[in-house]
Amino acid sequence: MSFYAHLSWHARLQDRDLLSVRTVTGRRTVDLTRLTKVGRIEVVAQGPTDDRLILTDDHGVRVLLNKLNGGRDTVDAAVRRALLHSPATAGVTVSGRAAERLDLEAEVRRPNGRFKEGRRIPFTLIGFAPLLSVPLYLLLALVLTLGGFQLADIS
Repeated sequence: MSFYAHLSWHARLQDRDLLSVRTVTGRRTVDLTRLTKVGRIEVVAQGPTDDRLILTDDHGVRVLLNKLNGGRDTVDAAVRRALLHSPATAGVTVSGRAAERLDLEAEVRRPNGRFKEGRRIPFTLIGFAPLLSVPLYLLLALVLTLGGFQLADIS
């Protein structure tokens, strides 16, 4: 599925546990008490950073959102509250970046079975990824240049 199919807006909390959102494919409702995965995606652009939570419940409903429409409550507060009130055997997978945003890092690392630690990509690796790719591009350029010289000598 594409990224945009899960992109959400006009998010509203219903009954403190149900989160109703509009997506490109229609209205979706996520049950916050039955979350299976919580992730985070940050897209950096020239303008402000787009920082969204990725929520998936046990029905397979997945939404990407960053704020609620109206009200004083925030998505972060609602998700954090639901996760902290989840059963001890819930086994919700929470990524490292999502745990950081929701201030649940210590809780995720605690071996109590409530949370499973998701993927964690070190921030330093993300920062150096463009630099690490330079040698690969140089090698590719060298191979293509030598290949071009070989083809030129054939004729």
